[in-house]
Amino acid sequence: MKIIALLILISLTGVYCSKSGTVKPPVVKPPVEEDPYKDPTAYGTPFNGVPDTKDAVVYEVNLRAFSAEGNLKGVQNRLDNIKDLGVNVIWLMPIYPVGVLKSAGGLGSPYSVKDYNAVNTEFGNLDDLRTVVSEAHKRGMAVILDWVANHTSWDNAWIANKSWYQQDGAGNII
Repeated sequence: MKIIALLILISLTGVYCSKSGTVKPPVVKPPVEEDPYKDPTAYGTPFNGVPDTKDAVVYEVNLRAFSAEGNLKGVQNRLDNIKDLGVNVIWLMPIYPVGVLKSAGGLGSPYSVKDYNAVNTEFGNLDDLRTVVSEAHKRGMAVILDWVANHTSWDNAWIANKSWYQQDGAGNII
């Protein structure tokens, strides 16, 4: 008799749980943020002359040391010199603003990036960068930007996300 009562209870539970009137929780979609880089004109004209890696002749430019100007205009002024070397790819060392928090002093390392979405005013502005890229493309040279995925400056906004960084045993970013 206990077994029959248990089977009836299980059957009734199954019937009540399968009713079509069950209320499902609403689907909540996260807010959609506007992509500031969505406008294709923000990127300039696509360049179809990027060489195959086996054919790349790369010239790395440290903006501070490359020219008397020490900026993007100094690079622009010497694009023909770079092209005459047989170069087809210009590799710009970091062009981003440098952090000052815990800086070793002086100009700071270009690899201590404070903001990956900006151009260091020491080197010029976004229009100056676009001009260098456009002029390099006219000469058949691709341009790549150095991007450091391993670390940022101490005053980069990303530092608020401690889990993105190596930490010591006490949870301090190291």
